[in-house]
Amino acid sequence: MRTVAICLGAIIVSFITDAILRHFLMPDFGDIVVRMSTTPPNSQQWDEIWRQWHHVNMISVFVLAPVAGFASGAFVGLLQKHYAVLVAASTQIPELLFQLFSDRGKSWVHSPSGAAFAFGQHLLPVITAMLAVALCRRILLSRCRPGFGARAGSDA
Repeated sequence: MRTVAICLGAIIVSFITDAILRHFLMPDFGDIVVRMSTTPPNSQQWDEIWRQWHHVNMISVFVLAPVAGFASGAFVGLLQKHYAVLVAASTQIPELLFQLFSDRGKSWVHSPSGAAFAFGQHLLPVITAMLAVALCRRILLSRCRPGFGARAGSDA
C-alpha cells in the first residue's frame, strides 16, 4: 500500500512540477497552442508560429520534462524503501504515454528511426527520475554511515 501511495504521489509531483515550471518559464505557451491550432498552414504567419512552437517544444522536452522527472525521482528516493528505481521509472510511464499519444502528427509511427527518436526523447524524464533515486540513496547512505564515500587516507 505504501508503494502505491508513493507512486501516485510521485506522479502528482511530476505533473505539478511540470505545470509550475511551464507557467513560469513559458507564460505564452497557451497563446502559441491556440495560434497554432487556429492558423491554417498556408498562412503568412505560419513560419513564425512554427518557430515559436518548435522553441517551446524543445524547452518542454529537454528542460521541463527531465526536471519534473528528477523531482518525481527525488520524491520516490526519499520515501521508498525497496525497488525505488523501478518505482521511480514507473511513475513516468503515464507522462510518456500521454506525450506519445497526444502528438498530433504522430511522425514517430511512420518510421523506425522516428519511433526511436521520439521514444528516446520521452525517456529523458525516466532516466532523470532513476538518477534522482540513485542520488538520494547516495546522500541518505552518506548521512547514515560516517565516512561513506570518503577517500582512503583522508581525515574525514
